Amino acid sequence: MKVLFATSDWKWTGPAAPMLEAARALAARGHAVDEGAPPSLYDHAERQVYGAILGNDEYRGCLDELAERLGRAVGPDDVEPFLWELAHLADEPLAERVVADARAWVEGWSQVTAAWFEEVDALVTPTVVEPAPPLAHLDPTALAPLALLERMVPHMAFTEPWNATGQPAITLPLAQTREGLPIGVQIVAAPRREETLLALAAELLG
Repeated sequence: MKVLFATSDWKWTGPAAPMLEAARALAARGHAVDEGAPPSLYDHAERQVYGAILGNDEYRGCLDELAERLGRAVGPDDVEPFLWELAHLADEPLAERVVADARAWVEGWSQVTAAWFEEVDALVTPTVVEPAPPLAHLDPTALAPLALLERMVPHMAFTEPWNATGQPAITLPLAQTREGLPIGVQIVAAPRREETLLALAAELLG
């Protein structure tokens, strides 16, 4: 299989050694391993903008659906503060054209990203940017919603893109910190190629 691993161009604050060791282990088993990643993964600014637009529209839709189920208007006490605030980042619902343009951009981005895997069997990355933080670091009862989102986003940097593209991915706890916390290595495959993930995972865990 042709396997690429992402390192230097991806901003990651944790140790990259487990991912590099996984890449070397796959190379030792005869896979063609090199460094690289889909160029579209660096479209951070655009994804933030269009993601915020679609997020606002989606959260408003959640509130509308809840109101329909309850048979009454909903208020901030009916949902988590995180959802309520993100649904009201804009005073009014966004124009349909704005939402449609955002959805079209995201769909195009997803297609380009998935197409990159036509020449590559798998991509190896870290799973998260750092070992698991204390629960208080992501406490929704102690942090304002936007502050919580700011802390959450870096932890999703390596996993969230595949939610958008719909590609299969797996994380393997291949190492530990000195404190005994797991360090995950993620493998991403082309759409509908779950067997690739299972085969590579079996080699690394075997």
